[in-house]
Amino acid sequence: RAWKAIGKDPIDAWTAAFTIHAPGGGERLGALLARVSAALQAARQLHAEQGVADVVWITHAGVARCVAWLQAHGDGPLPRCGEWPVAAPGCGGWELRALA
Repeated sequence: RAWKAIGKDPIDAWTAAFTIHAPGGGERLGALLARVSAALQAARQLHAEQGVADVVWITHAGVARCVAWLQAHGDGPLPRCGEWPVAAPGCGGWELRALA
């Protein structure tokens, strides 16, 4: 949905509890970060144990932002709303990231 169609109150509720609020009953950001962290670790393990050089993920911008956050901050403190990465590939776009 467009941001305008969501309304101020639901957005305020989400930003106030950024990693634990489930907007519209969807997935909490904390859970998404944990899921992406596990997938990133599995990709790193493939690289370390089997020499896999390239891993391709086809996904949405939220996952791309999770990877950016995890590579910058690790599994440490969860982000606050104002700390969350804004940049992400646009529709049909892509980016390259090192596994290490």
